[in-house]
Amino acid sequence: MVQLKVAKCPSDKLSLTNCLIVNDNDFDASKVKYVEVIAGGSRRFIFTIKVSNLVDAGSAGFSLVQRKWTEVSLSSFIEGTYLCSLIKDSSSF
Repeated sequence: MVQLKVAKCPSDKLSLTNCLIVNDNDFDASKVKYVEVIAGGSRRFIFTIKVSNLVDAGSAGFSLVQRKWTEVSLSSFIEGTYLCSLIKDSSSF
């Protein structure tokens, strides 16, 4: 589990992906595709992540809609749990 500071999504283009934007130093994108966010109490949300150096290390970029939905505010802290992708290679089907 990792603790991340809530930040603004760094661009409108990334906001439209509906993904949580994180720094590549915080998550290994080759192994982690999803993260479960614990936003206090029993509020838990699963997000697809995208990595970007436009987000500071130790922070997670949320769009305005995501912040309203999860009820988190800028500069607050959330906890995230790594969820690895279950499907590594679609050619195995």
